[in-house]
Amino acid sequence: MTLIRERTRHLIAGVIVLGYLSAAPDGRPLDRPQGQEPLTFKAGIELVPIHASVRDGHGRPMRGLHQADFEVFDGGARQRIVTFEADERAPISVAFLIDVSGSMSVADNLSLARATLSSVLGSLQSGRDEAALYTFDSSLHERQAMTRNLSAVGNALPVIEPFGNTSLYDAIAATARRVDEQATARRAIVVITDGIDTSSQLTASEVSGLASSIDLPVYVIAAIATADRANLMGDRTVPADGYAADLRHLADWTGGTLLIASSQFEAARQAALLVTELRHQYILGIDAAAASGWRALSVRVRAKSAIVKARSGYFGRAIG
Repeated sequence: MTLIRERTRHLIAGVIVLGYLSAAPDGRPLDRPQGQEPLTFKAGIELVPIHASVRDGHGRPMRGLHQADFEVFDGGARQRIVTFEADERAPISVAFLIDVSGSMSVADNLSLARATLSSVLGSLQSGRDEAALYTFDSSLHERQAMTRNLSAVGNALPVIEPFGNTSLYDAIAATARRVDEQATARRAIVVITDGIDTSSQLTASEVSGLASSIDLPVYVIAAIATADRANLMGDRTVPADGYAADLRHLADWTGGTLLIASSQFEAARQAALLVTELRHQYILGIDAAAASGWRALSVRVRAKSAIVKARSGYFGRAIG
């Protein structure tokens, strides 16, 4: 367990309840849908951990950076970095979330999802890294709890005939809560899906706000046929009212990314990129603002070509 995570767990001061959140990372209100039970997450911390991935202008991980190379802004004001870690040997915790809904039967997307799962697992180190496996349609199903036995994770995905509605955003939120309770290493959710949500009560912005608040990056790997790629990726200037833009924003706001895998070769390539990014994370810590509510975060690196991915914000300490 890292120094930052150990100190954070000892300084938990409250909880986040979805029904009381004021805004998503994009500023939109986070009203709880009618009939939706509030999701509870740990919050109110005095130390804010920030897992940051840094790439150069060619997309390569920037290694060897030091604390002095980073700047962190909380609500637009620069903050002092009080803790800093850069250990590429640290273990990784990955929660896989596999879409088994009816839409995954199109073009044999589920078989591609299996290949993608196998590729990511193959990039991890059994006995050192840990993983868990969940599947979802209209509900979330735990197939394998967090374990360092990666073979058990690979064998836990049953032979399933894709069926039912797709509650993608609800499943990500429920998985995030479980990962926050179980995982102790550098952690992430890896969602393998065709990218179409049909029945969630939560929105992408609500889920991204929750995942960001607990510093849990969400990587979405779209296992889709080549013919569907343009429809999913589209123009990055498209407003966030379409599912493609929502998925991009959900991943970006949490410090993750949206990837595409249309073949087993591409699945292996994306898996290697994803795991490399997790291995080369920098972990920064700042003091939390002594104010309740959503606090927007921005992380920068002094190098001009650097591209930084990190959580978009957190919830400050409650007063009173």
